[in-house]
Amino acid sequence: MCQSSRKAVPPHMVVPMKEIQELSSSLLTLSKNCENHPYQKIVMYCCQHDKVTCGSCVPESHQNCTTIMSIEKAARSVKDGIAISDLERRMDNLSQVTKNTLSKSETALLDLEKSRNKIKKTVSEIKQKVVKYLDAQTHQKELEIRKIQTATLPILTYHPSKSESNIQKLVPDFGTITMENVKVSMPALDIDQQGQFLVRNERRFSLTHSFQTSKFGIGGEIDRGCFIPGDRWDIYCTDSDSDKVFVVTSDRKEREIYSSPDLKRAEGLALDDHGDVYVAGYESNNIHRIFNDGQKHDIVMTADDGINQPTSLSYNCETRELLVINNDYSSVNIYKAQ
Repeated sequence: MCQSSRKAVPPHMVVPMKEIQELSSSLLTLSKNCENHPYQKIVMYCCQHDKVTCGSCVPESHQNCTTIMSIEKAARSVKDGIAISDLERRMDNLSQVTKNTLSKSETALLDLEKSRNKIKKTVSEIKQKVVKYLDAQTHQKELEIRKIQTATLPILTYHPSKSESNIQKLVPDFGTITMENVKVSMPALDIDQQGQFLVRNERRFSLTHSFQTSKFGIGGEIDRGCFIPGDRWDIYCTDSDSDKVFVVTSDRKEREIYSSPDLKRAEGLALDDHGDVYVAGYESNNIHRIFNDGQKHDIVMTADDGINQPTSLSYNCETRELLVINNDYSSVNIYKAQ
């Protein structure tokens, strides 16, 4: 007996309404055919497994399920179920979010357009100010240039004094000094077949020029001679009495750096581009070299190399040439570093 209709009905299964209302949302995405039996339509719904099936699946997989109903009956109740309510609520919320987002986007676009117009206006104003400033500066410079072009500039003229003019008339012409390259005679210096006097290989110097001091006049002697040196902080000097070499450093301290029994009557000295010091031995007829470390030293040239009573030295760091005042002030030898 059905309590609601008070009528006798054939035996059937009664499913609580609560279970039908809590049907899964899987009913909304049903396929027409069964997954296990593709050629059979879906006609049943199992509440216990929350799954739709065909007629063949019931005896195979749902023989112990007590809450199985037809798909039409389950569909009639799903309209009022929780899944539809949730779906409708979610769709309403999504619609509201979409409207809010659209409204914010429109507001943002309006703000961007306002900002764009404001920036364009600011840039235009700055541009006008810059152009106006540059025009004013250009006009000012043009006025200054025109003023300079039309100005009268003073001309400086030197007028020598009367005494200077008289001196120029009274002082005779001293003449001019000329320098000539003179080839060294072969018998005197024993030069090789190419006409070049060579220093021993380990000394690495070769004679390039030599001439007598008589080129500067009869009876002329040269006491000192030099190339133009570079700037140095240390000052080197020799003591011909003790045959020692000293250095005075930038802190005004003097110390001995060299002495040798092979150095007799130390005279002139020179400094090369490596910081090595060359010392002339007048009576020992040789040239000594003191390395820049102050420890090593050697004799770079002797009488066999044409050194005879040397008095003064100078080293040209640019051309790497050593100038020697030789033969007791009577000749000049220039040696090229090899």
